[in-house]
Amino acid sequence: MNKRVGLGMGVAWLLAITGCPADPAPSDGGNPVDASALDARSCASGPDCDDGLFCNGEEVCNAGRCEAGAQACDDDVACTFDFCSEEQRRCLHQAPDDDGDGYRSAACHDARGMPLGTDCDDGNIARFPGNLEVCDAAGLDEDCDTSTLGERDADGDGHPSSMCCNALDDGTMRCGDDCDDARAGVFPAATEVCDGVDNDCDTHVDEGLVESGFADADRDGFGDDAMPLMACPGGDRFATVGGDCNDASPAQRPMQPEFCDMADNDCDTNVDESAAPVPWFLDRDGDGFGSSVTGTVVSCEPVAGATLIDSDCDDTARTISPAASELCNGRDDNCNGRADFVIGEGDFEDDDGDGVADLRCGMPFGLDCDDLDPGAGPGSPEVCNGRDDDCDSRTDEGAMSSVYYRDLDMDTYGSSTSGTTVACGPPSMGYVVRGGDCNDADPMRHPSAAETCDGADQDCDAAVDETPAVSSCALAGGITTAQCTSGRCEVAACSAGLTDCDHSYATGCEVDLLRDRSNCGACGHVCDGGTTCLGGVCGWSILSPGGDFAEITRPADTIYTIDAATAGATIYYTRDGSVPYASPTTMSGTPPLSLTLTDGETVRWFASAPGGPDEPIHTFTHHTDPASSRYISQIATNVSLAGQGPAARVMAGSSVSITMNLQEWMDGAGGYCPGCITQGVIQIEDFGIIDCLNGRTAHPGRTRAISTSFTAPMAPGRYRIRVGADWRTACDALVGANIGREIVGVLEVF
Repeated sequence: MNKRVGLGMGVAWLLAITGCPADPAPSDGGNPVDASALDARSCASGPDCDDGLFCNGEEVCNAGRCEAGAQACDDDVACTFDFCSEEQRRCLHQAPDDDGDGYRSAACHDARGMPLGTDCDDGNIARFPGNLEVCDAAGLDEDCDTSTLGERDADGDGHPSSMCCNALDDGTMRCGDDCDDARAGVFPAATEVCDGVDNDCDTHVDEGLVESGFADADRDGFGDDAMPLMACPGGDRFATVGGDCNDASPAQRPMQPEFCDMADNDCDTNVDESAAPVPWFLDRDGDGFGSSVTGTVVSCEPVAGATLIDSDCDDTARTISPAASELCNGRDDNCNGRADFVIGEGDFEDDDGDGVADLRCGMPFGLDCDDLDPGAGPGSPEVCNGRDDDCDSRTDEGAMSSVYYRDLDMDTYGSSTSGTTVACGPPSMGYVVRGGDCNDADPMRHPSAAETCDGADQDCDAAVDETPAVSSCALAGGITTAQCTSGRCEVAACSAGLTDCDHSYATGCEVDLLRDRSNCGACGHVCDGGTTCLGGVCGWSILSPGGDFAEITRPADTIYTIDAATAGATIYYTRDGSVPYASPTTMSGTPPLSLTLTDGETVRWFASAPGGPDEPIHTFTHHTDPASSRYISQIATNVSLAGQGPAARVMAGSSVSITMNLQEWMDGAGGYCPGCITQGVIQIEDFGIIDCLNGRTAHPGRTRAISTSFTAPMAPGRYRIRVGADWRTACDALVGANIGREIVGVLEVF
């Protein structure tokens, strides 16, 4: 298979473009190893031969001698350039950049058929993502985005010019929709007006808008009834009103006041009736049309050098007047407000309105080489856009240039330290438009690279392993939250019931604290005596709610559940206090077994596991009245450790706050030690008492808020927090008879 295979950071490519003689290819990505020297080394096993390098493969020990390994980087994709990165200790595979524009070929696909690059044309240096899109009718897609057309909108009507096109893969063209980008009122869906232009870009001109009227040779606004005509209202030599008795003289027309000239001025067949003085407009250029700007004389008699028509738009030029013929010169010759000499249908002498006539007008006026762009014409500044802006038959000469950066590792980002050049367009192979590469020898490190948790700065922002890096830490094996510390992924949080006891990210949250007999409820907490781990508590079976000691009274509860951890176990029980061995009242069920108890009802039960001995019998009597219980009862609610709730994660040796609401009951008359001092405690399992609550003799029931703090253990691990009561004679005694304990929280120490 033809492959682009390289070792190290594109070393062979660098040598080729610099013209330096190439040394033999290194065997480990830039760290050559003398194979003969390696073979001469004696060894007892493979580790004796390890040279600490990745890219030369794994060395082996054969017959007491070291042999060099080999690292194959071929990904079996023919188009990719394969090489080994010693820094990252892995093989890398990249699409080619044959045209050297800094972007890799999108035609090179991986094994799944996904493109490995973004360059739509790796044989054309002028086409790459992010390049300046140029408005061109040829359809060259400079930025590899067919939806962008160069965004040329000279008339500012929000519609790009139809001269801006991109060729599509199916052989068709995608072009702008503005058929006349020099007129703001011309675009698809625009209102068609009668002006000789295709306003709505439907290839039809003035459709349905021409009106009937008459020829108006003297341009006095009244036409000759004998000369009917169809044209646009306001058109040259066209009037919608007839009745002109002399269409060769603007002094004779309907509604013209009579003056002293022996002619029928108002076309009523009468001469000089009610003749009166009228304003005469001086005609400086003698073209038969005057201007109020030039001067006015009021007289009944005709005034030499003056006229009745005030419509000359330039009284200094005899060739410019309402009676003049429009010429192809970029000027308004006939004073209709437009330079509208018609070259062809919809094509006028100065379509872009820049005052320079279309090149098609010919010399001496036709000088505009792009009559649809007001920015193009003789004397216009040349800009870097691939067009002849100043109409001198040259393109982009002297235009403002851009800086291009040398890209040695071909990651589409260059570096000023690698070299720069200034040009109006993409220069020779190996230069790109983007700089900022902090390591131009590593294609995996550039400004748009994803930061990974490895102790290096991938995205060239001068920060290492910042927040995005943790996203490269895979959340597997029960890990819900990861953290990146010193270039390594670490477990920050696990799924409920799981934890990381071996502190290895590779194994994830490997321990189930709810069912692991060797880590029941906390790392290293072993269930002894053949008991199982259920819900993080050692034992054959457990009644909940109730904690470790089922005999603790829970006055607020009436529904209890008996569960067992061993698969296939059966619960045997009675509800009349009799022994559940061969008793006629013995019942059985599959755990979890739910029971609704009434006041004074006693349950006795045990779990029987297949192939194992039966567990001891448990007894529980339910009381709805706390005073009827012979035990102390303490129920904790709203527990919060370090402000994190019932489950908290804290540093070893740190101060930890604890708050809760504690309900307490005790019958002193029927209790363990009437008259003796008892103490309520908050305890860390297998560690010690956090707080010794005040001694007391009897309490009929109370609820109080507890707020205290303690120092977290120094040994990392998970610790269960309990509350309960002890039978003590001194409040600070740490050893005594447990009257009851209830697990209320879990503290994870790191």
